[in-house]
Amino acid sequence: MVLEATPFRHQDPGVSHQATRWLVRREEGSYLTPAIDETSRKDLLSFSLPRGLVFPRSTYLWRVEHVASNGKVSSSSEETSFRTGDFELAVTRFDLTARLNRDVIADPGDRRNDAIDDLGGLLIEEGFDGTRPGNPLARGLPRDRAIGVHLLADYGGPNALQLVSGDRAPVRLAVVRGRYSFVRFLLAGGGGDCEMPLTFEYGDGSKARQMLPADDWYDDNPPDGPLGSVHAGCVPVLNNMGRIRNGAFRERNDPALFEAVLAVDPRKDLVSIVLQPAQAVFERGGRARFNLFAAAGVRAGE
Repeated sequence: MVLEATPFRHQDPGVSHQATRWLVRREEGSYLTPAIDETSRKDLLSFSLPRGLVFPRSTYLWRVEHVASNGKVSSSSEETSFRTGDFELAVTRFDLTARLNRDVIADPGDRRNDAIDDLGGLLIEEGFDGTRPGNPLARGLPRDRAIGVHLLADYGGPNALQLVSGDRAPVRLAVVRGRYSFVRFLLAGGGGDCEMPLTFEYGDGSKARQMLPADDWYDDNPPDGPLGSVHAGCVPVLNNMGRIRNGAFRERNDPALFEAVLAVDPRKDLVSIVLQPAQAVFERGGRARFNLFAAAGVRAGE
């Protein structure tokens, strides 16, 4: 599937086309939680939609914004729709249970939690305000724990792998050995953005290093600049939720969970993923926290 935009035009011939922002949402979704939010300086008028980022037999809507060389952004284009074909999409969830070390999600009956950031922040289960369940104002994580292709760990126990600037040892994540097109990570920074280097290790002994971005759960969405403050390849999958901060419920206080998608070599068996916190970047003088909730391998067929 190739998306095509109309050419860039500006009344000043000295102003050129710098980048294009491609936004794609599911029919039942919104641009607060897009399927794709990619700003490209290369794909200015056409964008090839990688299989594995969209679901088969589904309707999507999309629009673009042109970014000019003077830094100004055009209005969004008219929304256009498309429907994906009948291709096969295989999703394999990786079991991170052995690595989860923090309970950052508050739910009824769970009296002990760990903060997602350095300000006592907590995510919440849908309807739970920290004191009572069934509060209609408490918009939170789904009770069935399913978010897209991911399944969160039990809210009453460790449900996040949290790494901070003092962590030095590599962290090896177990995967189901197999060939994938992408690995999708469900994650969020706490108290600032994080960039976590990782290594994909393959069955033939080769390795590939990539950077895994974790945008801040509170401050980074919606984007605040012409090219956006959210890292490329990282999109919010839940947004504008409530939260708890230092024991107090904050309604619709804008937390988000993000999905970062990294490409892997589909010709090789992926055997492990190794996070390298000693080389990571933690914002706010190192006070930010990296929080990983789930990961899954995706393989798109014909």
